[in-house]
Amino acid sequence: MTMPHSALLDHDQKEIVREYIFLYVSDVQKKYYKDKSLSESDYEAQMRKISEIIEVLHLKNVYA
Repeated sequence: MTMPHSALLDHDQKEIVREYIFLYVSDVQKKYYKDKSLSESDYEAQMRKISEIIEVLHLKNVYA
């Protein structure tokens, strides 16, 4: 079975996912910059995963 290259989300669904990703990124940044509870390599790994999700779901231009 093959998976589609992108999720079939409408504009409103993409906006909701993007907002939750923003909240998640904020939490990861807080852990790394403020709390110092996340190593640099873990921070970079989390940010790479987030970038991949944004790319796969075509969320870069949700507001365009």
